Amino acid sequence: MTSPALAHKMRVLAARATANAVPGQVVDRHTSDAHRLIRAKLDEDRRRLKAIQSREAKIALKRELLPDYDDYANAVIGSGVGVQDEVLSYIMTWRIDVGDFDGAFVIAKYIIEHKLSTAERFKRTPGTFVAEETAIAALRAYARQETFPVATLEAAHELTETCDMPDQVRAKLLFATGRHLIEHDPSRAIALLRKAVDLHEAVGAKKDIEQLAARLRREGSNEPPSSDGT
Repeated sequence: MTSPALAHKMRVLAARATANAVPGQVVDRHTSDAHRLIRAKLDEDRRRLKAIQSREAKIALKRELLPDYDDYANAVIGSGVGVQDEVLSYIMTWRIDVGDFDGAFVIAKYIIEHKLSTAERFKRTPGTFVAEETAIAALRAYARQETFPVATLEAAHELTETCDMPDQVRAKLLFATGRHLIEHDPSRAIALLRKAVDLHEAVGAKKDIEQLAARLRREGSNEPPSSDGT
């Protein structure tokens, strides 16, 4: 764990560095002492993670490490200055990996609002990354017959609704949301599933639609019309 003294130092230096930065400026180890400290820690933590082969063990270590970055992330975001900071990208993705979607979305909101990018290695825009990784987590939970907060899926939709992304990714998020609404709001679920198919026919929702449509007919529910009006 980062010592309280070092955490305080990083928080103060981060706030100072971002407050003095020009929006969109890249903040790195050469422009910010706070970034130099936190980047050195990040590099060491990434080496520790790289040495682990087990996905579950990696997640456990990320969960252990993440609190060390809270002060830094809060200071950078709290500054309100949109600086290009690769460290924030890693914190965001690690939070998603450990299931802390609320925490990840705070960073994602900052990144998206300031039109920043994720670290190059992630190869996706922030909106695409958030939408796809949230959908993947929800679909995995569904396959394991586990619940997944619909509120998290709704938050991902709201956060990324203005973001440009491949139709396949948007469809995947709609598909995941529709699946987790099947039991509690079947009419809305089938509408979302159909929208997912409209965006990407091979998303995998056709069987869900058929089964849900049959259920709604049996229950005498008012099934929403399909996109072609039938």
